[in-house]
Formats: sequence, structure tokens, C-alpha cells
Amino acid sequence: MIRSLSLFLIIMICTLKSFAQTYWINTNPFLDSLYLWDKQIPQITNTQYNHFLPISFNKMEDNQLIIKNKSGLYILIDGTGRVYKATNRQNNQIEFTRIDSTKHQGNNYSSFNFSYQDTIFSFGGYGFWHLNGQLRYFNPGYDWNIQKLNKEYPTFSNGAQFINQQSKVFFISSNIGNDLAFDQDIHERSLIELNLKTKKVQFIGKLTKEGYPILDETFTINCLNGIFWGHESKYYLLNFQNNKIYKLKNQSIYDAFFRNSTRIANTFETDGRIYFTALPDYKLQSIPISMNDFALESFQIYEPRNQTNYWIIGVIGLIVISVGVYFVFRKVNKSHPPIQKIQTNIEESPSNEYDFSPIEQHLIDLILSNSEKGLYVTVDQINNTLGLSKKSVEIQKKVRGESINKINHKFKIIFHSELDLIIRNRSESDRRYYNYIITKENTVLYKSKY
Repeated sequence: MIRSLSLFLIIMICTLKSFAQTYWINTNPFLDSLYLWDKQIPQITNTQYNHFLPISFNKMEDNQLIIKNKSGLYILIDGTGRVYKATNRQNNQIEFTRIDSTKHQGNNYSSFNFSYQDTIFSFGGYGFWHLNGQLRYFNPGYDWNIQKLNKEYPTFSNGAQFINQQSKVFFISSNIGNDLAFDQDIHERSLIELNLKTKKVQFIGKLTKEGYPILDETFTINCLNGIFWGHESKYYLLNFQNNKIYKLKNQSIYDAFFRNSTRIANTFETDGRIYFTALPDYKLQSIPISMNDFALESFQIYEPRNQTNYWIIGVIGLIVISVGVYFVFRKVNKSHPPIQKIQTNIEESPSNEYDFSPIEQHLIDLILSNSEKGLYVTVDQINNTLGLSKKSVEIQKKVRGESINKINHKFKIIFHSELDLIIRNRSESDRRYYNYIITKENTVLYKSKY
């Protein structure tokens, strides 16, 4: 009897361990440094050689990507949507636990992965026989969600530049293999700008004949507000925002990366230094880098879109609108008291300060999803979404209340409503706690714009 019970417990423990998908792996200087590092690294490039976790689906999915932000250290399995977080470290080993519940995979091989405002994003990638331009974000404890953009421009990870301080991504569009979701006015090898605040993409210009061949190699490092890019044994710094190309002139930087054909991986820049690992030992190395290491080239990366016609149209449109507004306000002043004029000014002068932030939209999407299923969102779920799980009860209550009040305030201004978007009701099982919902009426109103 005891032997049977022991066998049953062993089987149960193994089953639960397999279900949780937790792995203890031997640490190395690279993972150890990132695990203990307090700094945020928005993007780590040249990760195609990594295979830290003992997971193998097929050769295309073996690529393991590294994300490090203030919330922790993560490993993403390319093309699968799987996310593993470092949850413990002891005896020269690090524990990685799967935190996603992805069921479908294969739509985001070679996507551009980065961290913005402590949220993991995956942009573009190939899968299901076409290239996409979708912006996906990971909501810890729940799953991946698609952030709606005004247009979809397909792209790979190569040729993308993330500028964290300006909340922008510059990337090269591509229509390899298909024309799905592709603007007919935008052709392959065009530069596109993605604004993460406004959730809008716009065409910037087409690559020049000189700039086109430079963007053919795969060695890239985001640094100095640009991309350090290799081509035909020559290395350049590309600044998409300023449309300038700089050629590397410091031979010591070239030697550090390419002497003895050493495989360089896991590159990133911070505090004026480029960090990298030289495989296979994963020893973390660094070298200083600055604009003094480069010389400005005479040609540009891309031909800017001709703005002349748009400028003329814009001026004419502004004149017509100004004349129309003048006569409208003239009539309003005659037929309404001054208070009405103040309300009109508010309605016609929307400000970006009333836009929902990404974390606010994450919270709204969570409550919307549960409300549509007839489910409440608990205090713990909101704390997890806002990153408050490890904070004191007082801080949780304060930040949670301020966040919900701020969302409700913005909702009332944006939609000219007197009702709160997020409503809290006391829990029937424990009257000390609240549950949160969004009504069907407010759901329809919110989705009319977002």
C-alpha cells in the first residue's frame, strides 16, 4: 500500500512539474549578469545562436530571445509565443518558469522583440505563408494581445530600430512572398515609422541606391540612437531619424567583434559601451563606443517623401477650416452663453494627455474580456496587471485607486460621458473586497474608438 502511494505521489509530482514547465539550467556569465542587473535593456540583438532552455520543436523554433526589463529576465522562444521568466537562482543554476498560455504558434518567426514601459512587444514576423506587420504585447499571467494600428506594413526583425526615449520604432517594410495587408502605395524596402504612443505607422521614404545594399546583412546592434550594421566587411551606424549614415573608422571596435572569426551574440549598448558574448563560453564582454568612432558619409539612407503638395494642401485646408470656425463661433456666441463656448473649445481641442497609456489599455482590455464572458476581475488580477503584486497593501490600494480613477476621468472626457468606465462591486463571498466590471453600454462606446 505504501509503495503504491509513493509511486502515485511521484507520478503526480512529475506531472505537475511538466505542466508548470519549469526548468533549472546551469547559469553562465551572461545570464548571471542580466539576472542580477538592475538596469533595463530595451533590446538585445544577434540572439540567433542562443539555446539556453532544453526545448526543441524544430530548427526554426530553436532560436531563444532574451528580454531584460525592470520586471525581470525573460526568454522567448522564436515563433511560438512562449515566454519563460527567471524565477529563482541557487547553486549556480537559474530557474525559468513558463508564464504564458499560448496554444497557437507559428505566426511570428523572426519578429522584432523589445521592451517598452516594462511591457514585452513582438512586432512583425513570418508565419502561415505570409509576412505580417502586427504589433503584439504580452500581458503577464494572461497571454499575447494584438495592439490595433492604423495600417499594417509587413516586416522582419532585421532593419528595425527602437528608440526608447522617443517611443518610436523605425523599420524596413517588406512584402516577401505575398501582398497581404500591404498598402499598394508602399513598396518593398521603404522606411516606416511606428509611434508607440499614438499607435500609428507612417511612410517615411524609400531607400536610396547607396543605402539599399547596406541593409542586406544580419549583424545589427541598436546603439547611439541608431543601428550599428555590417556589410561587406564594412560597418556603418545608421540613424533613421536624421537620415544619416556613418562609417566605422575605429579599427579596435572591428577587431573586438570579428577577430579570429569569433561568433558574437547577445549584443546591446548602455552607458556608452557595447556589451556582447563571444560563443561558446557566454562570457560577457564590453567595449566603449561613441560618435567619435564613426565618420559621416555623403549619402542618405532614404529619399524623404515629397512634402510639397501636402504642405500646400495643408495650408489651404487650414485657411478653409479657420474661416469656417470663425463663422461657426460667431453664430455660437450670439445664440449661447459663454459657458457653451468653453465647452466647444474643449471638444475641438483634444489633447494627448487624455490618451490611454499602454498599461491602462492592458487593464481595460483585461476587464473588457472578462466582462464580455460574464466574469469579474479581482483585485489580485488588477495588481498583477499594474505590477503591484510585491508591493505593500497600502501602496496597492493607493496606486490601484489612482489608476482606475484616472482611466474613468479620461473616459468621461474622451467620450463626453458622465458614467465611469470601470465599475467596482463588493464581492459577494467577502464584503471586504471589490470586483471590477465594464457595462455592456460602456463596452460598445469604448470599442467605437479603440
